[in-house]
Amino acid sequence: MLTLSDISWTGIIAAALASFLLGGLWFTLLFGRAYARALGRAPVPKSRPAPLMIVGSALWGLITAFATAVLMARLGTGTLPEALGLGLSLAAAIWPRPRSIPASTPTSRAPSFKAPSAGPIIWPQRW
Repeated sequence: MLTLSDISWTGIIAAALASFLLGGLWFTLLFGRAYARALGRAPVPKSRPAPLMIVGSALWGLITAFATAVLMARLGTGTLPEALGLGLSLAAAIWPRPRSIPASTPTSRAPSFKAPSAGPIIWPQRW
């Protein structure tokens, strides 16, 4: 039986913090302008995200890190190659779904390009 002591809490905090910081850099400094254009918005210099976006991103990063740590503990993932294999498997399984979310928003300019990966979320709404 899995107990909370079987989970690396330091690893969870480190992973959540890394996810939050990387996401912040990704959607501001690295690709902020391209992201705004993809949403059909004009890039606003020095704009600040809403507090809910910041808190929500941090919370989801923490939840994702916790869920991954539980999965790693249950599977007995203990080596770097095993962790990398699990990470690649999760990425392959989960990656298409968040990429399909913009297809279901009213700001999406080309839902037909994203709809096939979105599955049942998009088809009833758009077609």
